[in-house]
Amino acid sequence: MALEEANEWICSTVDVEGGIRPGSKIKPVMRGVAAKDLRWNNGQTLKIYFLNGDQNQRQNFMDIANLWIVDGVSLKLEITNDKKESNVHVIIGGNVNKSLVGKQSMSPTVKSEDPTLWVSSVTNSIVLHEFGHALGLVHEYSHPDANIHWNKEVVYRDLAAPPNNWEKPYVDKWVFEKFDASKEVITDFDPSSVMIYPIRKSWTMDGKTIEIPSELSDGDLKTIRKLYPA
Repeated sequence: MALEEANEWICSTVDVEGGIRPGSKIKPVMRGVAAKDLRWNNGQTLKIYFLNGDQNQRQNFMDIANLWIVDGVSLKLEITNDKKESNVHVIIGGNVNKSLVGKQSMSPTVKSEDPTLWVSSVTNSIVLHEFGHALGLVHEYSHPDANIHWNKEVVYRDLAAPPNNWEKPYVDKWVFEKFDASKEVITDFDPSSVMIYPIRKSWTMDGKTIEIPSELSDGDLKTIRKLYPA
C-alpha cells in the first residue's frame, strides 16, 4: 500500500485509560489497577474467528497478524471455527477499521457473534495496526513529543461523520489529549510505529501528515517482546 493510500483510512478504535502504549518503559504488570491490564496471558494461543471473508482473505489476514509473533514473543495465533472458544472475532469489508483493545473482546457484554476487530481491507498497514490493538496496544499520536498542530475544526467535522460519529468531547479526549508525562514513563515518540494514527493533511495547520507504515518498527518489536516475553 502506498503511503498516500495508507493515509486515506481512519482507525476508529477508542483508546483506553491505562492501556498499554507502544514504547512504554513501565512493566505491564505495574500499570494501574488489574481491570486495566488488557494483556493476554503469556503463552496463550489466541483463537481467531472470521465472521466473513473467503479463504484467501482469511489466510492473508493471519499471515499479516502473525508478523507480530516474532522470536521472543510467547503468543500463538490460530483460526477456529468455534465461535464460543474464539478470542478475536474478525469482520472484513465495509468502511470501518477498529478493534477492541486486548482482553476487552472477552467482556461478558461481547457476544460470540459480535465482531471485535473490523478491517475495511486486508492490507499490511490496516491489519498490523488493528491487530496491534487486539494485542493490547493503543495509539501513539498522543505522545507529548508528537508536536501535531491540529486543525481542530476539520478534525471535529470529519470524526463527526460516519463511521466514527464522535461528538466533540470524544475527540477532545481520544485525539487531542496528550499523555501526562509526569504520570507515565515514556520513550521518544515513534513516528515509524504501525500504531501511529493516520493523520490527513487537512487535519493539521501546517499540512503535516502521518501515514501508517506497512511493517513493524524496531520500537514495535521491542514493545511486543516486552509485553509477551517467551
